[in-house]
Amino acid sequence: MTGMAFWMFHLLYPSKALRPEQSPQQRRRRGALRGAHRRLAEALAQLHAGVPLNWGQVEDDAQLAVLAGLYEVSLQCREQVPTTLPTDLRQAVLDDVSAHFPEYKPPQVERPRSLAGFSERVPVLTQVEEDVPPLVSRAPQWVATSLAAGLVVMLVFFALGSVLNGARPVLTFRWIEVRANGRLLNNVQRPPGKTPPVSCHRDPSSARFFVTLPTRSELDRYSSFQIRLLPSSLAVPGQPVSSTYVLNLMQVSVSPCVSSTPDPSDPGAMVRLTYLSAQQLEGNYSRLSTLMVYHSRQLPVVVDVSNGMWKEVVESSAHGIYWRGQPYRDFDGYLWPGDTNLLAVERGDAVTIFVGDAGQGVTEGVLMQILRLQEQAVGPRF
Repeated sequence: MTGMAFWMFHLLYPSKALRPEQSPQQRRRRGALRGAHRRLAEALAQLHAGVPLNWGQVEDDAQLAVLAGLYEVSLQCREQVPTTLPTDLRQAVLDDVSAHFPEYKPPQVERPRSLAGFSERVPVLTQVEEDVPPLVSRAPQWVATSLAAGLVVMLVFFALGSVLNGARPVLTFRWIEVRANGRLLNNVQRPPGKTPPVSCHRDPSSARFFVTLPTRSELDRYSSFQIRLLPSSLAVPGQPVSSTYVLNLMQVSVSPCVSSTPDPSDPGAMVRLTYLSAQQLEGNYSRLSTLMVYHSRQLPVVVDVSNGMWKEVVESSAHGIYWRGQPYRDFDGYLWPGDTNLLAVERGDAVTIFVGDAGQGVTEGVLMQILRLQEQAVGPRF
């Protein structure tokens, strides 16, 4: 319990002032760590620097997964640290404690009298007096001093935590909102003069209704922005079984915002492309999976990362996040029960979201390879 409290204390206040300067010999000892001990030491140093653990670090390490969860709890606990002690509470504590001690009575000093048979003119040698403890209790003063010292320590730790939080880099997006348990984790900076459509008044996390179009050629009639299709085949390097994927566009749908029917002038419309992904396996077998691609423009998009792991993604002009976890509820309101991979990126005012089943072959490598090909302008567009 003492060790766990020590690490929770350091997670709550990751200040360099709390850690003594390490000697060269201590740094050599740390460099001599190997395996899991070295990864744990590097993860603790990373958390002290204010950088959360990413999915690549905790994917196969249970200790680092627990440490990542404790770090998230520490962020919530740090927000609950009080800044000041109410005056009424401090006075009530002092009155309650002072009532248990005797009331102070000043000692009565009697006027000295000359003893019989002695003269004041005759000097009398005095003896050394013994140290007599004071009769007045100093407990109230000690209580007040302890409370004041504790308040000062709390203010110092709160100030250090605020400084470290201010120095930590914060994600900034235009239309993507990364949330964990309802708390916004990134800054949102809308472009000047560009706001979500007022006529929509839609909750970004609510389910939408999609209208299926007969053919994909009709998409340009009902979409006010340009959409790029995925390539028909995909080669993913580093896959353990197979690196070849075949992508077939199965359905094209539009979710209107202003009315119940698609309208090319609708500023709050969202487009959904449904692909069938076939991973080529040995022996002429294929593993089939659904790959959903959502497109929007100047619309807030909420990505809930309360469960699972996530990280920031930057690829050329695309900036967003990658998330893996379960369960996940998409924009149709459908609940994905299994392990789900999600990639949400924005390019200017356009936002693209890729969703696939990790257990059926739609891995992080597949989504990142699709993003790279799109940034290289590979594949047809509407």
